[in-house]
Amino acid sequence: MKGKMKLKQNSFLLLVTILLFFIMYGIGCVLFNAQGFSKTQNFLNLFISNAGLIVIGIGMTIVMITGGIDISVGSFVAMGCMMLAWMMEKGGIGAVPAVLIVLVTGIVFGLVQGFLVAYMDIQPFIVTLAGMFFARGMTAVSYTHLRAHETDQYLV
Repeated sequence: MKGKMKLKQNSFLLLVTILLFFIMYGIGCVLFNAQGFSKTQNFLNLFISNAGLIVIGIGMTIVMITGGIDISVGSFVAMGCMMLAWMMEKGGIGAVPAVLIVLVTGIVFGLVQGFLVAYMDIQPFIVTLAGMFFARGMTAVSYTHLRAHETDQYLV
């Protein structure tokens, strides 16, 4: 029995996820083979077109494996996208500085939430719920300011 290796719970979950991915891809290849689903480039396109979702999914997987919870992720992604749109359209800021500003904003956002959970001992669900509402509100404000004078430009 010494040679037998025991599978940890985290490794098991990762193995099940990878196995399910390939099973679903195999089913897709069988069902949609006529449309070219089984081509190598189509397989790579799954990763290329979903790169942002994959990064978010990996981060959320780490959070969940460690026993935490974060429900503010989607709202912050929306807020970051609106910040980028506002900075590049109305603010006259280039793409690279705008992305850097959003990244710094995300780091600060995460540090504040992490501080509240780790050092202030506030429940993660409550902290991330507040973060979700904050990010949703900022998204709405950004959208309102982005579209505020949209009708004025057609009146001139």
